[in-house]
Amino acid sequence: MIIGIVVDTTLDSNDGVQQHVLAVGEELAKNHEVHYLTGQTDSRNNLIGQIHSMAKNFSIKINGNRVSTALPIKKSAATKIIDKFNFDVLYVQSPYSPFMAGKVILAANKQGIPSVGMFHITGNSAFERTSMKLLKVLQFRSIRKIHKMLCTSSAAEATAKTGYGYKNTAILPNPVDVKSYASAKPIINQGFSQTVFFLGRHVERKGGLQLMRAIKVLRDRNQLKDRLFLIGGDGPLRPKLEDYVKEHSLDDNVRFIGYLSEEDKRSYLKGSDIAIYPATGGESFGIVLIEAMASDKPVVLGGDNDGYRTVLKTGHNQLFNPEEPEEIADSILYFDDPANVLKATSWQRSEINQYSTAVVTKKLEEHLLDATKESKKH
Repeated sequence: MIIGIVVDTTLDSNDGVQQHVLAVGEELAKNHEVHYLTGQTDSRNNLIGQIHSMAKNFSIKINGNRVSTALPIKKSAATKIIDKFNFDVLYVQSPYSPFMAGKVILAANKQGIPSVGMFHITGNSAFERTSMKLLKVLQFRSIRKIHKMLCTSSAAEATAKTGYGYKNTAILPNPVDVKSYASAKPIINQGFSQTVFFLGRHVERKGGLQLMRAIKVLRDRNQLKDRLFLIGGDGPLRPKLEDYVKEHSLDDNVRFIGYLSEEDKRSYLKGSDIAIYPATGGESFGIVLIEAMASDKPVVLGGDNDGYRTVLKTGHNQLFNPEEPEEIADSILYFDDPANVLKATSWQRSEINQYSTAVVTKKLEEHLLDATKESKKH
């Protein structure tokens, strides 16, 4: 097949949507011709497949994060790229902009080329729900041209149905390169009996402050002992988190390690005893959870939100209320017991292969093929 992967944002960053696109794109390129129809992308020259940067980008704040999306393109630009390549199917990352991806979908539909979508978000705030209503109006014509909307989780599927009116949906989880995580060389922190690792953008919904409060609970109970908390990532709340640590004299047990490369992320996960993600909401899946699970060693703990519940709902006491520092502390203490660690890590190993890039991409390939067959019937 000749596959056009449509993504309004840039591929230069490494957020969840980009990770999904790059992972499945590389796997699909082993057997198919892959093209990336993107917003402004400048630094991905090593991809297998052709990048077609179709628009300049602008930055907006959505779901607590700043994201880049495409400025409007001309209808003729969408028609030109569809006419130039004999695509069999488009794979559209959603929600998408009506001003770029929407025009590409409509141009493809005129040529009998089907589109399969991938829905990545949940709608939690009033602003997000209002934005969805507006986008639904603007996307009305192109929404009807989507053959099937795949969704990262049941939470994302509910949003796709109620927020946008998609009817033909299916769940397809985000993939992870299991082998690269399992084979990583661990970073070992000498002198500590337990290493707890957190990685995330330092914004409110990722729960960094809740974790700091839980660490203080452990200290106040005299249960902090020689645990090391490694805090990875960066963002606007980092100064506030660092101030909290200093104010409450937690410096000996908390280290901020900042932005991590993909290689360093895998090494820190491999060397940790617990990977913890106390996000309070706004998560449609939980790719950080499956990355940690793929690392094989750490027990993975997460805040009980819609997306993380999709991954950890049948785990071994691995979800907690992220708004309750006492409960976060208790979850960490629960895994002082080696028997509990063994049960959790055994369950994780039984789950992880369903998220491997090869398995997920094979299922995606089947959906794309089904769309092409259906289009030929009509």
